Amino acid sequence: MKAVVGSRILDLVSGELAGLYGFMRALGISKRELEVYALIVSSNGLTASEISGMLNMPLSKVYETLSSLSSRGWIYKTAERPARYYSVPIRDVWEDIKRRLRKQIEKVEATLIPLLESATADPQPLFKVVLVDSARLPAFAKRTVERASKELMIALSYRELVTREMLDSIVSASTTKSVRVLVSESVASRLKEEQIELAVPVKTVKKMFGSGVIGDEILLVTRSNGTLQGLWSDHYYLVELGRVYFNYLWREGS
Repeated sequence: MKAVVGSRILDLVSGELAGLYGFMRALGISKRELEVYALIVSSNGLTASEISGMLNMPLSKVYETLSSLSSRGWIYKTAERPARYYSVPIRDVWEDIKRRLRKQIEKVEATLIPLLESATADPQPLFKVVLVDSARLPAFAKRTVERASKELMIALSYRELVTREMLDSIVSASTTKSVRVLVSESVASRLKEEQIELAVPVKTVKKMFGSGVIGDEILLVTRSNGTLQGLWSDHYYLVELGRVYFNYLWREGS
């Protein structure tokens, strides 16, 4: 009789449940585990030897499978000798399967979605150049100052650029990085009139092409038709060009 029951279980797993086998395998559940669990569910408790005989499965494989099912929480055993194995409610097992499925989906999502996004996203430009109107100049100047990693070069040729915000940015930056400031004669006069001391190296030059902030990025400021306008970029060549010109003026300054 037991052999007949075992045969029916094998037919069930290989027949009606065969369509679920691939799905279960993806969740790490083997066909052998399904066979043993289905047999225990259909019985009123079985020993390892009984399972071995009913499924014609080596006893070592039976114990291995029972251990796996126990660790999943699908079955439990009694303390008697020989121990008898019983199944937990099928709905509890199904909840465990759903938890495993969610974990697998999350694992795939965490790996696949970023790959697809990176493959389909528009390629990022190697550098950026932005035309800056007068209203946005303070924000871009502050940004360029704050993003400088080690060295900061600031050229102030227009009196209206000498704002409290700019002066505070210079003082704040000087605590963590090297800061040098070039000023035009008109700006130097304003600093003197208002008794402003920057506490950083400052030199005055007679002629300067516009103003600028140079760090890891560059902001160039010029006057056009009476209005200040800027050009900001993170292009390495433009940054280096700005540094070369600044250092030239620095050597000429006093």
